[in-house]
Amino acid sequence: MFPSVVHLRLVRSEAALSRAIRMVDEGTTANVAVELTSMQTNMTKAWDAAVYVIEHAPPPVAASGAVPFTGGQAPTASPEETGFAVLGLQHDVVNGLLSVIDTAGPTLLTPINTAITAAVDARDKAVAYIHAIPPPPVAGSGGVRANAGGAPIAAGWDTLMPGLVPLLDDEIQQARATPPSDPTVTPKLLTLVKQRDRKTKKTVNTFWPPVPAG
Repeated sequence: MFPSVVHLRLVRSEAALSRAIRMVDEGTTANVAVELTSMQTNMTKAWDAAVYVIEHAPPPVAASGAVPFTGGQAPTASPEETGFAVLGLQHDVVNGLLSVIDTAGPTLLTPINTAITAAVDARDKAVAYIHAIPPPPVAGSGGVRANAGGAPIAAGWDTLMPGLVPLLDDEIQQARATPPSDPTVTPKLLTLVKQRDRKTKKTVNTFWPPVPAG
């Protein structure tokens, strides 16, 4: 479970995205732009909240001080997992909206273009921010950092960030498979996504090289 300060923004952004996509599918598009604005606002605030969680993470504790989780409320995700969840949201925005641009109609291409570009821009800024984070301090001898529930946390940025590459590949495939609906707008947007995603993929592979097999 993610901290509520991030979780609620993730839920609201995903809900607005789902409503916008459903409206396009149903042909009731009057409020699509409103939903996309709501989605963008909550997507931005989700990342702002994730940065707060990252920058206010509890210090590491010795392994002997970690209390096993025994039930009740689910353990809170690590700051790294929380931040990566926002990257997952950005992926959902890009792919979800790419999937409807061939049927959305010309009047919706501008807000869709704006929303996709916002997600791609926000992700690149997030990747740069994550790379600039100093390594977490090491706990006492034999220690590990524990989350709020006392459960040890194993997944750090080095473990999580290579997982962004398959999401980028997925978006590139979606962009390749999406037929352009407007010869003046859609091809530019599809090209933008493919170019930006390839560049981001190269950056991620440089900063967080994949772990060699075996």
